[in-house]
Amino acid sequence: MKISKRQLISDLNYLLIRLDKKYSINSGGCCLIAFIIARLLKKVNIPFSLKIYSSWDLNESAISKEISSKIINYEEENSCTGENTCNHYSLLTPFGEINPDNRSSIIIKNVSYNDIQWIYKNGLWNDGFDLDNSKLIIKIIKLFFYDKARRLD
Repeated sequence: MKISKRQLISDLNYLLIRLDKKYSINSGGCCLIAFIIARLLKKVNIPFSLKIYSSWDLNESAISKEISSKIINYEEENSCTGENTCNHYSLLTPFGEINPDNRSSIIIKNVSYNDIQWIYKNGLWNDGFDLDNSKLIIKIIKLFFYDKARRLD
């Protein structure tokens, strides 16, 4: 049975809710999840932007520059890495948002999965997420995604 790209995003969100309940992926693992899914979206030609949520005001242009230049900015409102790692990371596609949140946010366009990986490698993450579960979670997401992607319209 064929599915739409919108349905793929909806199904991914359902999976991520289940993974968050079991593994607390949104307590220190959301950037890793965004990186993994961004890489998968690229393989099926679904464009995405990075949505960054924070409880403080963020300077979108400064953060875009930090990401594109891969140079950490140590000023809180101008950075999404290091001590200023933001509260949540999601992906925005033309077919819906993946792993949304409800805090204030900015959208970083023209971002690659390598850029998101750089944020992940340079961030400080909440220890609610057990890194020992990363390989299992990545495997679950990939298997789920490939099963759905082979049925895309």
